[in-house]
Amino acid sequence: ASMREAAGALLGCALPFVGWLLLCKSTERLAHVDPHPGNFRWDGASRTLWVLDWGSNIVLSSERRRALCLLVLLLSEDTAQDDGAIADIARIAGIRADDEQCLAHLMRGMMNASLHHSAQDALNAAAVDGFLSDVDDCVVPVVRCLATLGGLLKEAQRRIRNDTQAHVPLSLAALWRPFAREGLRM
Repeated sequence: ASMREAAGALLGCALPFVGWLLLCKSTERLAHVDPHPGNFRWDGASRTLWVLDWGSNIVLSSERRRALCLLVLLLSEDTAQDDGAIADIARIAGIRADDEQCLAHLMRGMMNASLHHSAQDALNAAAVDGFLSDVDDCVVPVVRCLATLGGLLKEAQRRIRNDTQAHVPLSLAALWRPFAREGLRM
């Protein structure tokens, strides 16, 4: 597949698929949490996305899955300014820090990558600053998954900018908003 076709498959199929699994199905079935490009194959002729290497997977409790849904919904709003609410929901999801403002900033950074800032950048800053006090073991793969997807979105934004001279914001929270709404109805 061409680079452009592969990028389209990533944004149009792989990212939504991982979001759907995490936010809607992770309490019933395994959710794939190793979404790097080597684990996806796009067959342009048959228009089929192959998802490989299910070794890194999780099953979340209903409470954690619903907290992730709430977090996505809250962070997908342009006006998501309530640090306390973001931090409270992150804690329910299993990500904790003593400073709610820092935790809210981390969650915003993980779900809303930009041309100059990825989810991995937000995690690295949190690690350097030492403000994450505890992340539940079962949530570590989710955090790693979000960091990987944020990096992919940052790279996609960079390529779009280079190819078209246009800035196209790609927010994981905005892309996953429909799945978060569906996940809360379950």
